Amino acid sequence: MHCFQDFPFVKYLWLALGFDDINFYLENSMVTWLRQGTFSANNHLFSVGLWWIWCARNSLCLENEIISIFSVKVKIYNLAALLRFAFSSVLSTNIGGCYVTWYPEESMVVVLNIDGNGFGNPSLNGFSGFLRRNDGSWLNGFAGNVGISTTIHVELLALYQGPKAAWDR
Repeated sequence: MHCFQDFPFVKYLWLALGFDDINFYLENSMVTWLRQGTFSANNHLFSVGLWWIWCARNSLCLENEIISIFSVKVKIYNLAALLRFAFSSVLSTNIGGCYVTWYPEESMVVVLNIDGNGFGNPSLNGFSGFLRRNDGSWLNGFAGNVGISTTIHVELLALYQGPKAAWDR
């Protein structure tokens, strides 16, 4: 409970992610707390939060590397969004005020979606993508952190890593 709920860094991170209900911090049973989080409306955010908290803790304890709350928060939001989209049964989404819908062709066996993203040009950038069957079900996903780079570089890296992930799969 200390690593995932009580440690000051972790408490601040959960608050920054929107887990501000006082009952979230009052549960003493790890099993009950995990069950409540994984069956909540924010289950993807909660599950990914646990993963990145564990990774940040290991980086600090094993490699003496400090990862900022902002960096962990961004990684949590990115992976949670990818999971939410990948496991969604809806094949359309609202992006920038307009709906983007995917109509897979029956002849397609696998569909690859990729994207490079960042906070500016140049800035911290990364890429991600996933493979789906033609019915929209999840096959595989991948993501990478490029560090400080340009938008065109990270988009080209996504174009390289996507087919490579498909081929490896």
